[in-house]
Order: sequence, then C-alpha cells, then structure tokens
Amino acid sequence: MRAPPRASYPSLLRSRFIVGRDANGRWVVRDRQGLIGGLFAGRASAVQFALEESDRVPGAVCCAPDDAVISASTAFETRLKNN
Repeated sequence: MRAPPRASYPSLLRSRFIVGRDANGRWVVRDRQGLIGGLFAGRASAVQFALEESDRVPGAVCCAPDDAVISASTAFETRLKNN
C-alpha cells in the first residue's frame, strides 16, 4: 500500500524535528535545517533527544507515520555541502 502524500500529514510540515525509522529500521531524528539529528537504538531515546533539543516547545517534535521512511543522510546533506 502506498503512503498518502505528505500534505496529508500537516504536523510533519510544521514541526522542527521528525522522529521515524530509516530503511534499515533504525530510529532517526532530523531537523528541518539539517543541522541536528542522529541515529538511536530506540524510539524513546530518539524522542527524548528531539524534545531536549527543542526545549520541549509544543509541536516542535513529530513522529512520522509507521509507513514513512526517514533518511538519516538527508538530515546532514546540507551541512556537508556547506563545509
């Protein structure tokens, strides 16, 4: 089954951090600017990291739908290109 278009997930479009799984099943956190993120052993660790980095601002952290695949590399592409 195909995932619905991203527009159907409005909270993903407004949040600063996205928490989800990559293609290998690892937990990924990435921010919109590609400056902060990482790979985590579990969902709780990933969410905790994102909450702390966002100073617990309401709505700043969003968990991607279970069928979404988050790429860890895209979180750092901008940073690598600028260095």
